[in-house]
Amino acid sequence: MRVVRWRTAGVMTLLLVCFFMFKFVCRPVPTCHQETREHSENQRHSTGRKEDRVSIGACRAKVKNMVFLKVHKAASTTVASIFQRFGWKHNLTFVLPTHYRDYIGWPYYMKPQDILPSPTGSYNVVCDHVVYDDRILNTLMPDDTFSVAILREPLSHLKSVFHWWHLDQKYNVSSHTGSDVITSFLDNPMFYETRLSSNVETLRPFIYTRNFQSYDFGFPVHLSDREHFVQEFLATVKTQFDLVMIVEYFDESLVLLKRLLYWELVDILYLGLQRSRTYSYKTTKVSRETVEKHRQWSKVDYNMYDYFNQSLWKMIQKEEQRSFYLEVRHFQNVLQEVKQYCSFLPKGYIQSLKPVPKKIIPATDWNDVINLDELFCLELRMGWDDWEYVIKSSHLGELRKQTLISSKFDISFVQVPRPTNVMSRILRQKFQVKGPKLICENSSTYCTLDKRALNKV
Repeated sequence: MRVVRWRTAGVMTLLLVCFFMFKFVCRPVPTCHQETREHSENQRHSTGRKEDRVSIGACRAKVKNMVFLKVHKAASTTVASIFQRFGWKHNLTFVLPTHYRDYIGWPYYMKPQDILPSPTGSYNVVCDHVVYDDRILNTLMPDDTFSVAILREPLSHLKSVFHWWHLDQKYNVSSHTGSDVITSFLDNPMFYETRLSSNVETLRPFIYTRNFQSYDFGFPVHLSDREHFVQEFLATVKTQFDLVMIVEYFDESLVLLKRLLYWELVDILYLGLQRSRTYSYKTTKVSRETVEKHRQWSKVDYNMYDYFNQSLWKMIQKEEQRSFYLEVRHFQNVLQEVKQYCSFLPKGYIQSLKPVPKKIIPATDWNDVINLDELFCLELRMGWDDWEYVIKSSHLGELRKQTLISSKFDISFVQVPRPTNVMSRILRQKFQVKGPKLICENSSTYCTLDKRALNKV
């Protein structure tokens, strides 16, 4: 009889342990709306003691001051568009370049004359290409700014760089029999760099093939062989960012970013990696010997990637008790629903500006209700240049209203990226852009302000 009682007690204990493990360890992260509701319930039933009045899950305000280091050829355009969409939705002020490209001072450090003044007197978001320098950014951004960057596996990054800038032609790389241009280049990279030395392009302060990602973080590539300086640089970079995303774990990085910024699931949705291309040697496997050659040639990039890849997973490990992977899977399922809806909209729906049937993604433990319509699909399909057109046009419109600023800063020379004629009409109508009139020459890739209309507010 005593044995039966002990066995019964053991079973009950095991069931209680399983219950609490499920309820508190495997419980999904509540949405902001759920946290607020639970906080109110806790307050209603509290005893009035201080420890009861402290919320353990109170809703946090979304982080709205952010620097995103847009690293070349590392899915950074897709992430930048996420920040642009979020910033536009929340009426945030961007640090914007005076010219039409997505570079602020790059490939050199940013200078005051490279950016538009802020109509509000302060800035919230940086997401264009810069050479990272926290001394400059700290003077522009609030003290509570969240800093995030992204890195890509170095060999994959080299392949993308080779293709995007046609380096096989610039370096005149001829592939060996049975190998690709990457293997041929890495057999003797210094030879090809020397061959290029007579080209005017070598005046640039970076090297496409060597520690190019690290250059965006502020590393001077001419010091690549000075081990002491490399270690000092790595030690500094490790303290400068709250999160460094990894391209190979893009969705995991986004979900972690969402949690750290206290955003909602809808804020990190995307339709696909922008500017992604297919080319012959993209998936070609190279030998371990070739990888090691690349590691020696671009060791700062490899050191950065190895460290921040481990750092990402350490941060995720801390989130695991909050069922991080369940949220990632849910996020990927929602992405599929969104992609399916947006891909099956009637052809020409954007040009017609006519409403189309809407779709509702119901609320779950991970998200509030998400309403899908043609405008939301348009926002997800917009590239960097489309968003820059909308954001910069609106920014210029606000600057014109500030007499003191406009009297000191000549906005007549500012360049705005040029969307297609159809897209510019749609963007101005859908987003109610009220910026100044722009003139877009047929042969130009950018628009300028209509100087005749500048004095008309």
